Amino acid sequence: MGKDTTWLHWKDPATVGGLMMIVVLIAAATAWFAGSGVKLVFEFDDGTTQAWTADGIFDDTGTKHDGSLYKVAHAETYQSPGGLLSSDPPKDKKGSLCVSIAQLDSDTNFPSDGSYWRLDVVSPVLSKHWQKSNEFEAYVGDICGVDPGHVRAIILLNVEKDGAITSLTPTSGAAEQVVSKSDWTKLSAKFTIPSGAYIQNIVVRFKGDWNTYELYEGTLYVDHVAATN
Repeated sequence: MGKDTTWLHWKDPATVGGLMMIVVLIAAATAWFAGSGVKLVFEFDDGTTQAWTADGIFDDTGTKHDGSLYKVAHAETYQSPGGLLSSDPPKDKKGSLCVSIAQLDSDTNFPSDGSYWRLDVVSPVLSKHWQKSNEFEAYVGDICGVDPGHVRAIILLNVEKDGAITSLTPTSGAAEQVVSKSDWTKLSAKFTIPSGAYIQNIVVRFKGDWNTYELYEGTLYVDHVAATN
């Protein structure tokens, strides 16, 4: 009876190459199915706003004021991690999202007796890959021409259910936080998502104190908005 020669040529280059290709394909498939092949994060490192928008500016009665008071853009200058006082290398397309605010004061028909203004920075409609997430984080910064402590921020979610869109506040994690003027401030939040609801947008809401300071002009920054669970 002749010898079994099935494995005699396993060291042939063609055989080894084939085995290596199988290993690579298995590893790639495992990584894809484990993480769906999608990073659940907005880094703003491609030179664009990644379809984020802003909605505001509102006073504390819910009245919306002149939309020309702000502008959304990609910020080439600042990048998280790294201090807001240090510059990111120019023209590398890496950076953050910024909202520049023109002069906001009582002369712009903003009520002098208001207690705060707010502005929402809103993600594009999220894909299906985000729908199993209920914990999120974001990094924010404040370079408005005001003293420290006047601007706060929080993460919210817009969710859609039965054709209606509602805004969810965090059930745990950081509530409104004072936004630093010298470094990135980390926001984090955990939400209870209603059964059958679709997460439409991540919202980073900025609120400015209007009780003691009635003049705002400068820039707000957002970077590294991510799902963390």
